[in-house]
Amino acid sequence: MKSSRLVLSACLLAVAGLSLGWDSSPGVRPFKAQASKAKPAGGANEAPDFTLTDVDGKTVNLSDYRGKKVVILDFWATWCGPCRAAMPLIQSFYEKNKKHVEVLSINEQETAERVAAFIKQTGYTYRVLLDKDGKVESSYRVYGIPTLFVIDKEGDLRHKSVGYRADLEQQLGEIIKPLI
Repeated sequence: MKSSRLVLSACLLAVAGLSLGWDSSPGVRPFKAQASKAKPAGGANEAPDFTLTDVDGKTVNLSDYRGKKVVILDFWATWCGPCRAAMPLIQSFYEKNKKHVEVLSINEQETAERVAAFIKQTGYTYRVLLDKDGKVESSYRVYGIPTLFVIDKEGDLRHKSVGYRADLEQQLGEIIKPLI
């Protein structure tokens, strides 16, 4: 009885940590604005490149944005309540900053029809991509959703957050301002 309570407590702490944005991925910093644009030595934080199709069937390469814009990757699913809560905040931030920022919203292994219907219903205007086989999710070591990454113009991972944050728009502003 006592050991099952300990296991349950440990699981609850882990889930709470994920929802608060705690992450232990090596080389990726939590949501904290950086003043420096300096690259880490040896390119240790280079974002894995990928090619996916969007809900309209157009091909999108992450590398197309290198040298042009800061990229926000948002891993999500239609059935995920915290993901759905974060999306309007991402949309609002995108509308205010699209001159300098591109949002690539990566849906996790749902059908194109389901995702397209959801996007049409909600009216989000940022790019929504389909990770049909989960390979991009795996290459970014996404273990819970929503997971959000910020990639600088040079293609380096600068921040990672797991879980919903009510202050997401403010946090994104603090993170991205020094990267523009």
